[in-house]
Amino acid sequence: YAFKLYTDQLFKNKWLAFLIFLLPGAGTVFTTYMPPLVIGAMIKHFNGNIPSNISDFTPYLLLFAGSWIFGEIILRFAFLTLNYIAAKGMSELYIDAMETLFKKDARFFSDNFAGSLTKKAINYARSFERFMDALVFSAIGDIIPLTIAGVVLWQFSPWLDALLFGMLILSAVVIIPFIKRRQFIVTQREIAGNT
Repeated sequence: YAFKLYTDQLFKNKWLAFLIFLLPGAGTVFTTYMPPLVIGAMIKHFNGNIPSNISDFTPYLLLFAGSWIFGEIILRFAFLTLNYIAAKGMSELYIDAMETLFKKDARFFSDNFAGSLTKKAINYARSFERFMDALVFSAIGDIIPLTIAGVVLWQFSPWLDALLFGMLILSAVVIIPFIKRRQFIVTQREIAGNT
């Protein structure tokens, strides 16, 4: 139920949601993948020799610095956008949680400690921020860099792509049972805490 409410908050503004999914990956590509590719292109162009004139490698230097700076700008804009959506979503979720509490009758409050209810409402809203961070940086934010890495590795050998994606699939197969077990334990703890 919380997942549905979190995704509803996320997609209230579809353009901002699209930006926060796109920008971290694009920023990572420009800050992490482009500079080594520029250095590799420079080494290949000069055949491993040191150029005699600084103007020979100035375009590579400018491309290196430009891609890095551009990536950092993209990442800063992504953080600002993410913080805006997270703050707005947390605020709305907190207000919704408090309105739900206000609609409860006196018996509900006599059966539950009011401080505990307020703490749960605040944690419910704060969990949206953790949800957003995990989704943007650990899940969807890695799709663009992995795609770029796949394209670059494909140029060397398709077997490198097969190995990369095979390791990803193997990691998912190994870790999913642990995630399910952890979710079961958390659900049991929440059920026990609500009684």
